[in-house]
Amino acid sequence: MEIVKVRVYRGELKKDEHGNWKTENHFVKIAKPSIEWTNFLLYAKKMYSKVELIEVTEESIEHEVKMVAGKEIPYQIHSYDAIEPSEDIKQAIEDIYKVKKVLTADQIKLQELEAKLKALTDKSGETVNVPVKKVIENKVDDSAMEALRDEYFALYEKKPSHLMKEETLIDKINEFKNNNKS
Repeated sequence: MEIVKVRVYRGELKKDEHGNWKTENHFVKIAKPSIEWTNFLLYAKKMYSKVELIEVTEESIEHEVKMVAGKEIPYQIHSYDAIEPSEDIKQAIEDIYKVKKVLTADQIKLQELEAKLKALTDKSGETVNVPVKKVIENKVDDSAMEALRDEYFALYEKKPSHLMKEETLIDKINEFKNNNKS
C-alpha cells in the first residue's frame, strides 16, 4: 500500500520576509488506494488553498509471533520505504485546482459540427464538393388543395387542420367514403 504525504495550506497564501510560509499548514498522510484518498481528492479544493506533494512511501508489513509469559502473541512490524511518486498521484494532485470545463449540449453539437467541417476540408483549406441529395416535393397547386379541403369539410362538417398535407386529406376522405358505403 502506498502512503502519500502532502502538505496542505488553509486560507490566503502568505510568506514572511524570509520566504517561510505564514499561512496555516500541516502534513497529511493518506493511504492510496482508499476511500480517504478518494474523498481527499474530492474535497481538497474546498478545504485547502494549496496542496503540495511531499513524498510517497511504500508500506510493508511483517507478521511475527512473540512469546510473552509463555503465550504466543502475534504482532506486526510496519516499515516504510520512500518510492518515486507515480504519474497518477502527481496528476491527481495537479488536477485538484484545475477547472473542469463542463460543456452544454449546444457546445458539444457545435464541436461535432466543427469537426465535421474540418473533415470536409482538405489539407490546403479548400472545401471539398460533397454530393447533396435534393428533395423535390410534388407541390399541389392551391386550387387542387382547396378542392380537397372543401370535400373534407363537406364530409366531416369541420375544417381540416391547416397542417394536413395532400396525402393526409386524400386518406381521410377515402377512409370516410369506405366507412359510409354500407
